Amino acid sequence: MEPNFPLFHVALARPYCAKGMYREGTAEWQKYQDLTPGAYGLANLIYCYGRAGDRNRALHALDMLQENSRKGFVPAYSFALAYTGLDEKDQAFARLEEALKNRESFLAFLKADPIWGPLNADPRFADLLRRIGLPQ
Repeated sequence: MEPNFPLFHVALARPYCAKGMYREGTAEWQKYQDLTPGAYGLANLIYCYGRAGDRNRALHALDMLQENSRKGFVPAYSFALAYTGLDEKDQAFARLEEALKNRESFLAFLKADPIWGPLNADPRFADLLRRIGLPQ
């Protein structure tokens, strides 16, 4: 396989994070971010750092994501993912609401993606799924 193909690292990172293997997931997201710098990889790094309990690294990366948003467009979905990893649910839901207003395409995967598990028990999540048009 081509080790510099960015999506190869996404294909490894996502299942690692879904299984709670955050150290491995973070390593793959970092490789992806090195190959393809941007909000998507950075938000996923923040998520993994936060879920792994490395809040300092997560907050440092969040500062970088906020700086990127001052220079150009960063989807609200990316911030929602970051705040979910940091267990800041109110901020995550505020950004998901913004993503819904913006009709961001990643919302189509909200119900099926295990990274949103920390929000599943919150009634706001079911309401959001209903308003997006996803079955309960």
